[in-house]
Amino acid sequence: MKHRLLALLLAACTLLCLVLTSCSKSTDSSQDNSADAAAQDPQQADANGNYKDTVVWAQSADVTSMDPHVGKETAAVTVTCNIFSTLMEVIGDGDPQPLLAESYQQLNDTDWEFTIRQGVKFHDGSDLTVEDVKWSLDRAIASNYVNYIVSFIESVEITGDNTIVVHCTAPYAPILNNLSMPFSAIVPKAYIEANGDEYFSQHPIGSGPYKMVKWNPSDSVKLEAFDEYFMGKPATKNLVMKVIPEAAQRVIALEMGEVDIAYCIHGRP
Repeated sequence: MKHRLLALLLAACTLLCLVLTSCSKSTDSSQDNSADAAAQDPQQADANGNYKDTVVWAQSADVTSMDPHVGKETAAVTVTCNIFSTLMEVIGDGDPQPLLAESYQQLNDTDWEFTIRQGVKFHDGSDLTVEDVKWSLDRAIASNYVNYIVSFIESVEITGDNTIVVHCTAPYAPILNNLSMPFSAIVPKAYIEANGDEYFSQHPIGSGPYKMVKWNPSDSVKLEAFDEYFMGKPATKNLVMKVIPEAAQRVIALEMGEVDIAYCIHGRP
């Protein structure tokens, strides 16, 4: 059951990130009159190849924490997966692909080497380094909230200027999938050490495609495209998450064009 829930969460996160941050211009000629289908591709380009300046989505609950090693609920991940990046990523039903990791190799049954992409910036302009990667994975391991995602890790060793080795407690086939999960996100060591965990949970910075602009608790979150995102600046400049607790109200907001995406419109949690 746990693996199924993790797969569903990763799929939901992947879907949102694809919809909100992809710069691809693929289109779907099929049409569906349901409220679900109406919100599937708000970033689809118009006839002139232009994308929406702002995409708004509605969900039933607010973010619990902006810290990816604490906020594990879907309501949090829909936001934080746009702020932070992971070593690997899963697109759709495909296999995990390198993201912050430029490449990887399995050294033996229990050891995996990752080469970290160079030139990646956090939202404050600082460089993402192997020290941030090791510190982040160690922090996730120590977290009472998300350590089950990385409990297979015995230790993380820095072996070069841009390489680390993840030592597993035993052979672990899903390692690349787990390192794609938002709970294994890489966070800025110096920023958190300087400001503290509580401040970080409310004023996050990551290396993802969007940076947080404003959080109005129980109401909304506004994100803005990060111009220096290492995978290229997102096509849509602004993202806005609105908290609308009632499913019926989310449907009305969708039909009225007040939001582009509505989660759980059938009242399911």
